[in-house]
Amino acid sequence: GDHMYARSVGDSAYPVGAAPELILGSSARELTRWGWSYVGGVVRHPFLRMLAIGYRDAGQMTIVKLDNGKELYSHRPVPWKLPEARTDARGQPVLGAGTDLKLGFIDLAADSLYVLGLFANRAERDIDFDLPPIGNDVYVYDWKARLLEVLRFEYPISSIAYANGVLYGIEWREGLPSVKRWKVELPQ
Repeated sequence: GDHMYARSVGDSAYPVGAAPELILGSSARELTRWGWSYVGGVVRHPFLRMLAIGYRDAGQMTIVKLDNGKELYSHRPVPWKLPEARTDARGQPVLGAGTDLKLGFIDLAADSLYVLGLFANRAERDIDFDLPPIGNDVYVYDWKARLLEVLRFEYPISSIAYANGVLYGIEWREGLPSVKRWKVELPQ
């Protein structure tokens, strides 16, 4: 069921907020048409009532209305074979693992102009499971899911943040992480 969220201090947890409001759920068509594709990130527009959702296993960026979850815009940057959806023992849709499973959007960052999506574009068979999901490309969109630019990095990144023309990320070299920042000039 819906539970309040809590803070924990030491060994005890105490409630600090009300139960969450359902915006999109497992019955929402926008999220289940790919067999409940795993989400690689969700960011909110700072002023408008919109969310950007980067789908990890469907390789798609989708902009939805915050009020009702209605899909406004979407874009898939590369051709994508959707993984086979199966049903688990509880009757819930799950994505089948195997050689056809790929990682798409694994993290998102945004401001009022841009949605930046870290894109892996890696097949499951090529993933190093000793590392977090990583990608070399950051796809830059506007809030209508129009692709504006692709930033390509020499070394893979596992997480991103963006503010005031600076992209931050966790870069991986030889299996070791470091936090980096890059000044980026994005299209106006």
